[in-house]
Amino acid sequence: MSQKILFSAHITDGYSLRNTFCMLKNEIDEITMLIDETQITMTFMNKGEYAVHDLVIKGDELEDYQYHIDNRDRYPITVNTSELLIATKSVGRKDGLKIYWVDGSDKLSVEPIKSSKETGRSTSSFINIIHKPYSPCQLQNNDYGIHNMGIKIQNREFADICNQANILKCNYLEISGCHSYVHFKGILPDGTYGMDSKHLSQNHNDDDDCHLIKVKIPICTIKTLAKLHQISHPGTLLKFFFDEYKPVKIESKIGSYGTYKIYLRNCTN
Repeated sequence: MSQKILFSAHITDGYSLRNTFCMLKNEIDEITMLIDETQITMTFMNKGEYAVHDLVIKGDELEDYQYHIDNRDRYPITVNTSELLIATKSVGRKDGLKIYWVDGSDKLSVEPIKSSKETGRSTSSFINIIHKPYSPCQLQNNDYGIHNMGIKIQNREFADICNQANILKCNYLEISGCHSYVHFKGILPDGTYGMDSKHLSQNHNDDDDCHLIKVKIPICTIKTLAKLHQISHPGTLLKFFFDEYKPVKIESKIGSYGTYKIYLRNCTN
């Protein structure tokens, strides 16, 4: 008799999700997937407590999505981030990915699904589910206004900025902006600027009264942000949002089935 499936998600584009997990490894040691009937949500504050990551994967955008946990509107599944990355490491560009949990098991099953051109059989991995109290990370000041459309930058272009800051051995990347433009400056160990890149919005006007919002992010997180282009299709636009008394928000797509939002505030170092 087959075991009851409590939760199952079959992603056709497994490579983008694999790369998403790769992004998370430097930001958090354990990741909680909050599952319900319609979606998977992963919301957490990073180790340095200056970045909140908010990921949503829509069940109706996947090849198959199932939720059969009785008497629970939502359920948290916590696993080790490194183990999750190891389990998905073999997922290639054209491969799918299936993540599921069966009744009576203390492990989450992760199965790469090879494309039809691949030879050999995929091997499932089984990741220990960590049983611990779940404390949701609350997102505050999440409303950036209906008229705030964000500053749009191609994902590859932003990756090049982040990689340049890393190559120049900058300690921090300063991100400043408003509704009219976004400005990136790499800060070297001696406090001087090693790089400078400014991007204007399509509706930029030199006469605009622009209230500047600024954050300084350490290079460890910049290395994470440099991988945003790997979780969405080439040419996808990232959006940067600036609003007074709110964190700087970066918004990206995850493949064609999810969203990744990062809320940044100044690090304390």
